[in-house]
Amino acid sequence: MRLKLFLVAILSITLITPDTFAATPTPKSTTAPVKPTAAKSTSPSSTSSVKPSSKATTKKPVKKKKVKKSATPIPSPSPVWPPVGFTANNGIYAKIPSGKELLGLISAKSKLAADVAKCDVMHVVL
Repeated sequence: MRLKLFLVAILSITLITPDTFAATPTPKSTTAPVKPTAAKSTSPSSTSSVKPSSKATTKKPVKKKKVKKSATPIPSPSPVWPPVGFTANNGIYAKIPSGKELLGLISAKSKLAADVAKCDVMHVVL
């Protein structure tokens, strides 16, 4: 019952809160302010003519996008076949461990040592 009341309270709080956090700022004007141009005088004493400003007609330079260079893949070396320590017999490759490798495996796992002891007992019996 308390859990239901707690959930109802949380839901009502989230629905009642104002959405001022999600409001976006008002967009700013992107147009440039218009400069007043000098009006052509109509008096006969004025002989100079006013030309339109060349700054108003110039365009902004377009920025070139930089192209990122992608990494060239490094080719992997060709594999050595058969791998070191493997021997081939009729197309079947196998690794035959040395005596030191067998002793290391037997000392690392006690179950293997027990299996070797069983083999020694059976070998003596035969």
